[in-house]
Amino acid sequence: MVLQTLMLNSPVFYQMFSGAFKEAKSDRPTVPLPDKSMESVMWMLDFLYHKLETMTGMVRYIHLFFI
Repeated sequence: MVLQTLMLNSPVFYQMFSGAFKEAKSDRPTVPLPDKSMESVMWMLDFLYHKLETMTGMVRYIHLFFI
């Protein structure tokens, strides 16, 4: 789920994990973040995941009530 969340929210991560980069060819792609704390990375992932969740909810709302 983390990989898909990153790819949906970032064209850079999308290319990294689906293009010609070494991460796309790996069975378990990783992105080293030596200068970042685990807390800050988890905050970013939480933000991106909830952003997608909110957008999905909005699409459902629009579909149910306006289409």
